[in-house]
Amino acid sequence: MVRVETKVKRLIRDTCACYTPNEGNCIYKAKCPFFHAIHYRDKEVKFESKRCEYFETHVLPADKELYALYFNEDQNGKVCEVCNDHFIAKGSRAKYCDGCRDGVRKRQARERMRKYNRKIG
Repeated sequence: MVRVETKVKRLIRDTCACYTPNEGNCIYKAKCPFFHAIHYRDKEVKFESKRCEYFETHVLPADKELYALYFNEDQNGKVCEVCNDHFIAKGSRAKYCDGCRDGVRKRQARERMRKYNRKIG
């Protein structure tokens, strides 16, 4: 079976309107994140963490099978309960993506403290 990374790169080369064949550059971004190494804190970012908004919204939906593999719908990928966005869960009980998690925690803490203060006061 061909790896997801290989299928994604092939789909980008064949159908992405922003991809230019010269050195794998992109019109949308300076360099296509899937064809160039990205480093964060002196470590290379893994393929699973690389994202391109244009690719995910305009190119990827055309291939339903690859779409499911890309977002790990059959494996440990989940959908955020707040924004309905796909994310890769770090644990089995994760319900929210990284962007929504802090807001939900703050809201739950406020509700918990209100309930506690009503009970005591």
